[in-house]
Amino acid sequence: MKQFAVVILAAGSSSRMGSPKQLLAHKGSTFLEHTIQTARHVFGENIFLVLGANAGFILDKIHTSSVHIIINDHWEHGMGSSIAVGLDKAIEIMPDLSAVMFMTIDQPYINAEHLRDIVSRCVESGKPIVASGYKGTAGIPAMFDKKFFPGLLNLDGDKGAKEIIKLHPDSTTLVPLAFGEIDIDTPEQYAALKQRENK
Repeated sequence: MKQFAVVILAAGSSSRMGSPKQLLAHKGSTFLEHTIQTARHVFGENIFLVLGANAGFILDKIHTSSVHIIINDHWEHGMGSSIAVGLDKAIEIMPDLSAVMFMTIDQPYINAEHLRDIVSRCVESGKPIVASGYKGTAGIPAMFDKKFFPGLLNLDGDKGAKEIIKLHPDSTTLVPLAFGEIDIDTPEQYAALKQRENK
């Protein structure tokens, strides 16, 4: 029986937003809580949340029951360090882990159906990387077979999961994600999202 987990990457400082975007209101909760709930529909309790900047403040404001919390003390080193510490903890807790998904909290058009489609494609296609396809690119959410764990554990700096995908195009299959290119980094982008949702 294959074992799957998801690592939610939420360690950034939201410097362009001016306040922790993890806590911004979204779909009746916050970006972070909505992401956790979406992941829970697919992964149950096999959820690993990586926090860094403002970790204590964020944890005081949200409900994280049944989620494994990892604090990345080196979050300033970039996305790669969060991927590595999140995966390391997932392997520690789940030594028979078959594949892991990585996702962030600021892609507002991700839903549970898309995550399920990625997991299903992972099982059915035999491809060791299943990524989201949008605007002619392959990105996250993306799932990686354990054969890629060593490379993911060695990521550092701003190099994220996309680096592994780029290196292995023949090992990758895509699941289309409408509006996957939209992520929320600035107050203007957040205001535009709210405006679209209120139409």
